[in-house]
Order: sequence, then structure tokens, then C-alpha cells
Amino acid sequence: KACLLCLDQQENILLLLEEVTKMKQKVMDGLQRFSKAMFVPVLILPIAGILIAIGNIFTNQKLLEVVPFMNNPVTKGFGLILSGSLVSILTNLGVIFCVGLAVGLAKKKKAEAGFTALLTFLVFINAMNKFMDLRGILSKAVNLQCTGQASVLGVQILDMGVFLGIILGLTVGFIHNKFVDTEFR
Repeated sequence: KACLLCLDQQENILLLLEEVTKMKQKVMDGLQRFSKAMFVPVLILPIAGILIAIGNIFTNQKLLEVVPFMNNPVTKGFGLILSGSLVSILTNLGVIFCVGLAVGLAKKKKAEAGFTALLTFLVFINAMNKFMDLRGILSKAVNLQCTGQASVLGVQILDMGVFLGIILGLTVGFIHNKFVDTEFR
């Protein structure tokens, strides 16, 4: 009788170990999909940084004194346009991560996932703004430093930075994969 109990316990332990192994594999697969989805938004950052630096080189006063042929309206204008236009990437990282993660996590219909993520981001920031306005906690838009608030795409919200984009991108990606094949009548 004792041997039968030992065999039952051994079977239970083996089943438990098998379940733990399956769970570990699911977690590892999920983390691997997340890291692959993060690749595209993160890849943009060094490229944008390098191009901003190149733009700043064309407008650097000390360099223009040393290399006088670069001190003309064409090169200075090119530098201002290059660095000025790419700064918008760095100031809108939340929406970039939101769309990038949703597209990266989507198993099918990636374009729909990206468009849904963009709409979700826009609706969320405007809803947060209206909620904060109703609660009377919006700061004066003149100076948002040290208030915990920021202007995102021209909408004043609680400053969540890139974290907002990551949370919304993960949420949209998960919901998109769950309901992508669902047809509503």
C-alpha cells in the first residue's frame, strides 16, 4: 500500500513538473514576442539621434567659424530642417511605441493593429484630458514643468512618457490577437 502511495505521489510530481515546464515555455514565448515587437521602435532612436546630430553640425557656430564655406543659408537651412524635423520623433515616443508594439505583436492584419493602436492612443489622451479637466486638476498650460503633466500631440495630460505607449501598445496587441478573426453581425 505504501508503494502505491509513492507511485501516485511520483505521478503527481511528474504531472506538476510537466505543467511548470509548459508554463515556463509560454512565458518565454511571450517575452520573446515582446522583445521582437520592441525592436522596431527602439531601432528608430539611434537613427534619429545620429541624424539630429548631423543637423546640429551644420548649425554649430564654432564649426561654421572654422569651416567658413559651410556658413551659408543653404547648409544652415538644411541643418535646421534636419534636426528640427527629427526632434518630433523624440518628443512623440509614446505614440511611436504604441503603434510599433501593436504592429509587432499582431499575428495577423498588422496594418489594422497599427491603425487601431493610433486611434486608441488619440482617444486615450483626449479622454485623460477631459477627465483631468472635469476633476479640475489641469495645470495652467503656460509652464508644465514640475507639474507631472505634459503636452502630448497638443493635448495636456498626465505625463506618462513612453510608458503610456508601451501599455496601450501591449493592450491593443493582445486584444487585436484575441478578436482579429471575430465577425460581428
